[in-house]
Amino acid sequence: MNPPPLFRAEALAFRRQRLQGEIILTHDFPMLLIGAVLLGGVALALWGFFTLGFARQETVSGHTVPAGGLADVAAAGAGVVTEARVREGQQVGEGDVLLVVSGERHTAQGNTQAVVQGALAQRQASLNEELRQGQVQLKQRQQALDARIAELNRQVAQLDADIALQAQRAALAEESAATFDRLAATQFVSAMMARDRGAEALDQRSRLGALKREKASLQAQVQPLRDEQQEAASRQAREAQALQRELAQLAQQGAEAEALRQWFVRAPRAGRVSALVAQTGQAVAPGQVLARLLPADSAMEAELWLPGRALGLAKPGATVKLRYEAFPHEKYGSFDGQVRELAATPLPAGEAQRVAGAPAGTPLYRVRVALAQQAVTVQGLPVALPAGMLLTATLALEQRKLYQWAFQPLSALTGRPL
Repeated sequence: MNPPPLFRAEALAFRRQRLQGEIILTHDFPMLLIGAVLLGGVALALWGFFTLGFARQETVSGHTVPAGGLADVAAAGAGVVTEARVREGQQVGEGDVLLVVSGERHTAQGNTQAVVQGALAQRQASLNEELRQGQVQLKQRQQALDARIAELNRQVAQLDADIALQAQRAALAEESAATFDRLAATQFVSAMMARDRGAEALDQRSRLGALKREKASLQAQVQPLRDEQQEAASRQAREAQALQRELAQLAQQGAEAEALRQWFVRAPRAGRVSALVAQTGQAVAPGQVLARLLPADSAMEAELWLPGRALGLAKPGATVKLRYEAFPHEKYGSFDGQVRELAATPLPAGEAQRVAGAPAGTPLYRVRVALAQQAVTVQGLPVALPAGMLLTATLALEQRKLYQWAFQPLSALTGRPL
C-alpha cells in the first residue's frame, strides 16, 4: 500500500504551472573568448617561466689588433729624422731601413760628435804607437840578452878547451912528480928536486880547479839571463793585453759615438708599415714609437680588458657582440665574435691604468676575440678593419632560466642547484 503524499494534489498541480516556463542557461561568446585568452596567457606564462631565460652580460672596451701581433718600432736615442725611406702602408722585409736619424750636436767648438771622434782617434793612435814601441823595446832587449847568453856560452866552450888542456898538464905534472919521488928514494936525484916536482903538480891541479870554478860561474850566469828573457816577454804581453783592452774600449766608444751621430731604424720583422708618425726634420726622443708593423696577411682580432669580477664566468668560445666606434651601431649594427683566449694573470696596476684607464687597484685581464667579419660593408663596399680601432664589446657570461632566477634564494638556502 503506497503511503499518502506529503502535499495535496492541488498544490502539486499549481507548482507545475509556471508563467516563465522552464529555466535554460545561455552561453555568452565574449566571456568565452576572454576566458580562453586568460587560460592561454597563463599557459604561455608558465611555458616562458620554465623555458625562457636571460644572459648575464658584461660590457667592456677594447680595440682591434692583428692576430700575429703588432710590432712597435721605437727610437734608440734622441735625434732628428733626416730621411724617411718608407711610406704609410708600404710592405717591408725584416731588416729593411725605415728611417735615418741623426744625433749630431753643435757647440762653440763645432760638431760635438766630430770632436769626440777626433779625440778618440788621437787616443787610439797614441795607444797603437805605445804598443809598437813596447814590441820594439822587447825585441831589442831580447836581442841584447841573446847576445849576452851567446857570449857566455862561447866563454864556457873556451873554458872547456882550457880545462881539457889543463887536465893534461896536471896529469903530466903528477906523473913527473911520481917519477922524481921514486928517483929520490934511490938517491938518484935530490929530495929538493922531488919536492919541487910535487909542488908543480899541486899548482897544475889548482889551476885546473880554478878553470872549473870559472866555468861553473859562467854557466850560473846563463840561467838568470834566460829567466830575464821570459819575464820581459811576459811583462810585455801583459802590457800589450792592457793596451789591447783599452783599444777595444776606445773602438766601442767610437762605435757608440758614430751611432749617436747617425743610425738606421730597421724593421724588426716583415710586415706592412702602419702609424708612421716620424717625418723628415722631426725630433725624436729615446723610446718614442716612430712606426708600427702589421704582419702580412694577418687577420684582425679584438683585444678586450675584462675586470676580475667577470673572469670567473668568462670562458673560451663565449659569444661576443662588438660595436665599432667608427661605425655607429645604429646604422651598421653589431658584429659577432667569439672568445679565443683568456689571460691567466692580470695586468700590472700601472699597465692597466695606461692601456684601459682603469681605476687604481682594479685587476684587468686580457681577452682575445676572434672576429666573424674582417670588414664592414659601407655603401656596398667592404672596408677592412684597421688595427687600433676602438670598440665596445658585450660578453654573454651566464645563461639562466626565469624559474632559476626566481628560486635562486631557495637554492642558496638548500645548497642544491636548480
